[in-house]
Amino acid sequence: MPVDKKRLIGQVIYYLLIVVGYMILNRYFVRKGAVWQRGNLMLSVEDKKILEEGERFVLYALLPMNQGGEMERDAKRSRTKSRKTFFQGYEVVSAKEIKDKSTRERMLEAVYSGIRGGDPSKQASCFEPHHALHAQLGNQSVDIVPCFDCRNVYVFVDGTRRDGAITEAPLDVLDEALLDAKMIVMPTP
Repeated sequence: MPVDKKRLIGQVIYYLLIVVGYMILNRYFVRKGAVWQRGNLMLSVEDKKILEEGERFVLYALLPMNQGGEMERDAKRSRTKSRKTFFQGYEVVSAKEIKDKSTRERMLEAVYSGIRGGDPSKQASCFEPHHALHAQLGNQSVDIVPCFDCRNVYVFVDGTRRDGAITEAPLDVLDEALLDAKMIVMPTP
């Protein structure tokens, strides 16, 4: 039985177009709205929804380890001995729930931009954060803990950590929010 080469080539091209079209559309819809950094997913669309629409949105001023903060294992031990509060293993200097929508949007846009522009080749290894954000929507939560000294950021989604890079761009916006909320601003070296 002879094979019609034109028909066979047409069918191969047709199926290839379907596969390529599916891949492009899938990539577009998966990536649209998410915060990516050099191919790594940092914040999904669902994570952003928690951050942007969560019923709780808290800004923290943290005491870095080199200024007296403690790691998580030490924090658990210290809780029984003192009234210190810890967030993701770092001592909380002050915390404020942010209720103003425009302040939240300004902080999140700065953080998203800082994560998108983060360059892993410029990261150091200190990780001494001065700021943190926490959002909660129902029983889901997203925490963002950046260190602008070493340009690392930890994103915790329901307790699972993702590591990435961040620029210094959000620093001024977060410091301004701390000052506006009459919170202590920890100096960065």
